[in-house]
Amino acid sequence: MDKIKVIPVDDEASCLESLSSVLSSYDDIEIIGSFDNGNDASSFLEKNHADGVFMDIEMDQVNGFALADYIRKRFPDIAVVFQTGHAGYALEGYEYDPADFLVKPVTAINIERAVRHMKERLNRNSDSAVDLDEKIGISTGKGFSIVTVKDILFAEKSGRKVLDERIETNYSLKELHTILSPYDFIFTHQSYLVPVWRIKKVQNDPLNRRTYIIYIDGYDEPLPLSRDRYEELSSVLNEKGIAIH
Repeated sequence: MDKIKVIPVDDEASCLESLSSVLSSYDDIEIIGSFDNGNDASSFLEKNHADGVFMDIEMDQVNGFALADYIRKRFPDIAVVFQTGHAGYALEGYEYDPADFLVKPVTAINIERAVRHMKERLNRNSDSAVDLDEKIGISTGKGFSIVTVKDILFAEKSGRKVLDERIETNYSLKELHTILSPYDFIFTHQSYLVPVWRIKKVQNDPLNRRTYIIYIDGYDEPLPLSRDRYEELSSVLNEKGIAIH
């Protein structure tokens, strides 16, 4: 089993050293970096994969809540553990759905509990994750085409049904939705199915301000997002830890 990759973040040198020492004693945990400020931690996360972050709340520049909010939006699968010298922060801290909350002075026993809760959170995330490398067969009327889920850009109804690289299928869009919904495909329009994990931008349609368009990875042209699907998309993204402000 791969080691769990974590980073501790605390602007108190003694606390950072103590936490790092305890975490490094676990055989299944690897400390891949430690930081005394949120800016450096967020920059590191942009270039390196981490499973968990132990962070102080009271820090200069970027405090723990701001860092947790950033992680929740950019890397929702990372498990966050807060630590602070003020128990009063606990109520506000749980708004960010942490795996645990430690009050200083932190003990090895409390860290052990937090590590256990972090592992439970990571296992839960892993169990619910979809396998985008899975291959599925799509009927074409004359036979079938085998496609890898992560290679599908979108499904479109345009007199015929089109999937990925212009694969024509005799399925209805509703039937395709039944097949693809376990892989986080949703209707953005009555004629379009789009994988949520490909969406990178939503904006008002410049030709009709009452509707929206979306842009997805791997495709340059905008796709339509109807008004009645906008709220549904926002709800789905929120469930995945991507808050819309």
